[in-house]
Amino acid sequence: MTKSIQPSQGWYKGFIPLSREAYQKLHRKYCKQPATETEAYCILMANVNYRESSLTFGGKPIVCPVGDSFKSLDTWKRLFRWSKTRVRRFFLSLQVLGLIEYSTEMSLAHVHVVDYIPPSVRQQEERDRQFELFWDSYHEITQLPKRSIGKAKREWCKLPADEKKLAIRQIPFYYEGLNNTKYCKQAAGYLADKRFLDE
Repeated sequence: MTKSIQPSQGWYKGFIPLSREAYQKLHRKYCKQPATETEAYCILMANVNYRESSLTFGGKPIVCPVGDSFKSLDTWKRLFRWSKTRVRRFFLSLQVLGLIEYSTEMSLAHVHVVDYIPPSVRQQEERDRQFELFWDSYHEITQLPKRSIGKAKREWCKLPADEKKLAIRQIPFYYEGLNNTKYCKQAAGYLADKRFLDE
């Protein structure tokens, strides 16, 4: 008897990036038949906001946050090539599964994808975490006052990933190698002059 291998629980978390351009090409080519549930989910994911936006409906402004979509059931019907009833049932089944939160507001279907974080936001959060690690480590080791964070962030963003890691790793060696600590550079200068490359 063969034993099936179950992926770890973490395997099910997160999202698969879906290129909007690829989605639009596929959608145009294969949009002649009603979508399957899997295709409908992909269409849904391609139609939620990846950044906050606003729209006006009935003269009232509506803020549409990241991971949300406000569209009429007629629009979803057209996108999925289904009946309105099937669209409603699909959204309710996704809600039961905990994948979305669904409600109707002012004749619009409000869909919120649970735990949606677009890749660009995740990447920005990782960059911010790395910079914070550098910023805190640099000032903890050098005991300098925290100044010019904006300039330091700009310099940090210019560095490739391998140099960022090196910049963090080399802080203690840079500081210990100074003949006189009063000439220790501020964090922005350390990055701009690439003092972490000194031998």
